Amino acid sequence: LDLPLEVVEGGEHHRLTRLRADALCLHHETTDRHPRAVRLRRLRFGRAVTLSLQEVSDRLEIQDLIARYSYALDSRDYDALDDLFTPDAVLDYTATGAIKGSLAEMKEFVANAFTMFDGTQHLTTQTMLTFADDGSTAYGKSTCHNPMVFGGDLKPKMMIV
Repeated sequence: LDLPLEVVEGGEHHRLTRLRADALCLHHETTDRHPRAVRLRRLRFGRAVTLSLQEVSDRLEIQDLIARYSYALDSRDYDALDDLFTPDAVLDYTATGAIKGSLAEMKEFVANAFTMFDGTQHLTTQTMLTFADDGSTAYGKSTCHNPMVFGGDLKPKMMIV
């Protein structure tokens, strides 16, 4: 079965094909096409979607940041958050009953709030990203399912946010 994904870069055509359900093979072909793009050739509705390599890269990097954020919280490695936010970041968690503040304020708040939990697991999914026309700004929304297991006298209760 052909996986409907091809990458065209610098006149060289790369086509991914599925050999088995768990294996992908990259084929190299020379072509006269030169735009840098990732093309989904067959979609259910018959439309083609073209993303630039930069947008594909940006999307993957943003999703990586979201995953690293989740791992930092769940492993209680709050200093790892320093690598994920700019120094002037303002974090707003008021929708969850938490605070709005600087990264330092949020790290302190979360460190204190998470003492009541033996474990948390931030599961993020359905990340939707749109980019400004000039590609300089991304807007996003991601769903987070967060089961938190209480510790101490509250065992074995669980809260899901």
